[in-house]
Amino acid sequence: MKKKQFILGVCFILLASLTGCRDSSIDQGKEVVQQEEVVSKEEPLYNTAFEKYAKDEVVALIMNKPEEEVIKGLTCLDTYTHLENIEELLVIPKYNGTKIEVKKAIFDGEKIVEGETIYTKSYTEDDYGLLIETVIPEGIPQLLVSVSIEDKQATYIIAENGKDGWPAIMYLSAKEEDEAKEEITNEEVDEQVQIIYPIEEGDSLQDYTLLNEKKVDIDDDEQMEEVEVYCETSLDEEGKLIMDDGSEWKLIVRKDGQLYPVFDGFIQLGKLEYKGYEEYGDTTIFHLLISKVQGAGLTMYDCYYDENQGAFISEEVYQTTGNIGFYDIAY
Repeated sequence: MKKKQFILGVCFILLASLTGCRDSSIDQGKEVVQQEEVVSKEEPLYNTAFEKYAKDEVVALIMNKPEEEVIKGLTCLDTYTHLENIEELLVIPKYNGTKIEVKKAIFDGEKIVEGETIYTKSYTEDDYGLLIETVIPEGIPQLLVSVSIEDKQATYIIAENGKDGWPAIMYLSAKEEDEAKEEITNEEVDEQVQIIYPIEEGDSLQDYTLLNEKKVDIDDDEQMEEVEVYCETSLDEEGKLIMDDGSEWKLIVRKDGQLYPVFDGFIQLGKLEYKGYEEYGDTTIFHLLISKVQGAGLTMYDCYYDENQGAFISEEVYQTTGNIGFYDIAY
């Protein structure tokens, strides 16, 4: 009898201990599952494409002129073509589930601001990259890239940085969304850039002589605009310019009944010249390359019409420096 009671007691203890282990394993299992759920909500999974190249502090990287093997090595690749066969940059987010937007960069006269969103990737997959084909300007940027994940955001303005050169890889640091927006709106633009709005003609061309006029399609709308060059001088009997040591010159564009003074300034011992060229992409952008030729130097301006602002953007792209003498060389 005592032996049976002893055996029953041992069995009861074993049963109780086994039951306790089962309950413990279930609790631990629940804790692990709950912990995984918290991690997945608070911190998205790493993008393995990013881990190949990046540092820990940033939310995305930009690869300038990526090699073909890098592009082919991505499992998921999207391409946004702004201008074909120009230059390429590759955006690789750190986290899966990142939102990437390509937006127009607008110059408001003082700073760069975000414009219209022209491409959106709402949720990136693993091993993902976005290849952007565009021009990398030295002056006013045309595009910017916004990378956001949860409440963090990083913005990259697509423009060449003359100070830092042309790094192969750049890292975008995460900022609070409000801070990132404030940073982009405070981005300063070179003082050599001007926005030229239309003016009333009035008597602005009085005492000026029309030297040259051409018809071109400035804004790719199949409507011809007029480009005219004026000088504050007169012509002799043979139709040649009677030039002083210096004169006021104007280059204007007539568009939709409005007058845009693309160039208006004094030129000492020289003249004003211009050429036109087209930049091909989703739309064709017509540029005026204006040369202010003086005896003591040369200054060049690149101008184009910005549909978003209803104005011409003029940027000084070249200027000689020092005390020089300028000569015409005939061939």
